[in-house]
Amino acid sequence: MISKQVGRVIGAAVMATTLALPMAASATVVDVTLSASGVFGSVNPISFSISGGFTFDSDVTGATNDLSQVGILDPGISNFAFFFSGFGDTMFTDPTSVTSGVQGSFDLSSEGSFSNIANTPICIQEAGGNGDCGGRSNPAAILAFGIGAGELLYSPGSVRARFRPDTTEYTVTYRDVAAIPLPASGLLLLSVLAGIGLIRRRSHT
Repeated sequence: MISKQVGRVIGAAVMATTLALPMAASATVVDVTLSASGVFGSVNPISFSISGGFTFDSDVTGATNDLSQVGILDPGISNFAFFFSGFGDTMFTDPTSVTSGVQGSFDLSSEGSFSNIANTPICIQEAGGNGDCGGRSNPAAILAFGIGAGELLYSPGSVRARFRPDTTEYTVTYRDVAAIPLPASGLLLLSVLAGIGLIRRRSHT
């Protein structure tokens, strides 16, 4: 009789633990880095460059599961930082300063190096901008992805520095985060073992 009770408890434990394991936390983390350089002007040429990147975590609440359509304002994007040097140094760290109507998305569905990963133009401006992306009338500094057949554009006011696709490289790297079983499954197993001990104690009284 006791062995049947113990068997039932163990069977229930195995079933419940098995059902709990698929609920383990897991995520796909994507690291995106960018490097580009160019020269502005022919008479007195000025060298300029840009570097930076961001991280995308699919496990963040509200993040998309479609890596081919990661919006610039997706909550899964973090560590967003791009540094420009040339016509005065500029650091872009706020993806929320996207110009209206030109938000766009990244394609992170493949790992490797690409000349352009913007599905549609993405234009970020510093505070005080007027929304003009790509033009010279915006008083704020602008960073635009995928402008002009894959070009990267930096515009600090009246100057426009264009990075050709063949001088711009995005590197997309995946980091698979191992699944971590929920603590509930461990607590469940301890409860089962305690139940078996209780059954045995009752059998001796």
